[in-house]
Amino acid sequence: AYMRGEPMEARRLAGGLCGGETPLQLRTGGWLLYGCAAMWTGDIAAWEQAVRELTALAAPPDMQREKELAAAILIAALHGQKYPEWLEMGDFTGLSPELFPAARWIYGAILYIKWKGIDRLALAGLLVSECRRDRSDICEIYLRLIAATAYHDHGYTEQAKKHIDEAAALALPLGFIAPFVEYRRMLLSVMDERIQGKYPETLSLIKKKMPPFLESWTRVYNGVWQHKIAEGLTPKEFEVCMLAARGMQRKEIAGRLGISLNSVGKYLSEAYGKLDVEKKEQLKRLIHP
Repeated sequence: AYMRGEPMEARRLAGGLCGGETPLQLRTGGWLLYGCAAMWTGDIAAWEQAVRELTALAAPPDMQREKELAAAILIAALHGQKYPEWLEMGDFTGLSPELFPAARWIYGAILYIKWKGIDRLALAGLLVSECRRDRSDICEIYLRLIAATAYHDHGYTEQAKKHIDEAAALALPLGFIAPFVEYRRMLLSVMDERIQGKYPETLSLIKKKMPPFLESWTRVYNGVWQHKIAEGLTPKEFEVCMLAARGMQRKEIAGRLGISLNSVGKYLSEAYGKLDVEKKEQLKRLIHP
């Protein structure tokens, strides 16, 4: 239900696993999905409750890292900055092997969120390959979209397209649209092009679900971290502002997105008016990540 972009149904089903009579591993998964659904519905209190419950779970020593991983997935979904040291180091010792794919996924997300350095791209292929070897499709889908975002950031468009194509082939025939809704704002100029050809109806659904998701995600992000980020921008305005906030000149942005220089100026002008800023240096505190 979550992967199909049905957060209310996911929340209902996950809530049934959160009670004290549920086995610990299922309860951990229940709170994880409950928190993920809260991110889609804009429920700050429910997201915070999920993190709080996961942190407080009385787990035996061999399950401590499992519950820490579940909480880290929720924090990474909101682009948080603090994670267990073992996870930031990519040391999965103490985790059950079946959780390695999820740990790789979140490790990749942390590398992108916290460092974004081009040298981190070298790990993307390895992490994806290991998930493919373990046949962990959901983790591979997310890792490929993270890799695509990192490549797109650095101008490696063809590599970004390849990862989007592979993620789409795994996810979209099953109706798993949630990852694409979550990452479309970061990959707008390349994602739509890649999905339109093979999955035009699915792309229409992704586009339909994206605005309410972004509104809800932003509400939770702003409420949890007390750091207001931009609201009210169109996807294209956000994409242009994101690149400008990273220091790109207008000509570079036009080349990256395949639009005219005048269009870049138009998008920036409209965004500046909505955000009440006057220059791109002011965008950094409003544009995420």
